[in-house]
Amino acid sequence: MRQQPRPTIDRGDGGFVAGAETWALGVLVFVIGTLIVAWAWAGVSARSDADVIAREYIRAFTEAPDAAAALEAASNAAAAVGTAAGVSIDRVTITPPDRFARCELAEVTVRVIGPSVRLPGGELAGPVAEVTRRELVDPYRGGPDLEEDLDAPPTLCD
Repeated sequence: MRQQPRPTIDRGDGGFVAGAETWALGVLVFVIGTLIVAWAWAGVSARSDADVIAREYIRAFTEAPDAAAALEAASNAAAAVGTAAGVSIDRVTITPPDRFARCELAEVTVRVIGPSVRLPGGELAGPVAEVTRRELVDPYRGGPDLEEDLDAPPTLCD
């Protein structure tokens, strides 16, 4: 049995889907999606930087012998960690603890502004990350101004 040849049909452009105009839309969606992912990653990075700076700041603050040394040590620690992480000092705001006393809870708040994204029509502001850390001021410290008996073992806060 012999097969009949199929007739060829010229269909034209009438049913053409996903033409050249959809390439522009696809590129636009890809670019906008990439910018959103980059901005979100900048937020994650800013949060991580703020957390590291706050942790090292409060650690240096609570281990210092007095209030003046505590603020200086904490500022130096924050600057060193921020520099190592590549965070410029103008993007960091630190709210220091208001008290320094043995067994008191010290609290620091660090705010880091992430890098902004430049767009053709303007600029997308960087994400802001704010971290608060709390720690007891050296509960094991002893000394002539804090304890009567210098030979006594340090006591934990009540």
